[in-house]
Amino acid sequence: MQIAAIIGFVLACFTGGYVADAITARMIIRQGRVFPEQRLVSLIPGCVIAPVGCIIIAFACSRQLSWVAIAFGFGMGKQAVSSHISPR
Repeated sequence: MQIAAIIGFVLACFTGGYVADAITARMIIRQGRVFPEQRLVSLIPGCVIAPVGCIIIAFACSRQLSWVAIAFGFGMGKQAVSSHISPR
């Protein structure tokens, strides 16, 4: 399970910051001014990905599916949680 967490964390570190900046830049262009609350909009993808990952884990455990399905759901949850940690 730790491999799935590491893969999700690494993907989130390198893509999460860029995606958050792109969403925030689009909000700034649309509104014309900078507000601190505009960063909150970039949390929406993580708010969707994390519950889907939890549902995948629950479904995989209840149906006794392969460990790969559980690891995939765990990686999705880890990616969503750590998507705002970036090297930028």
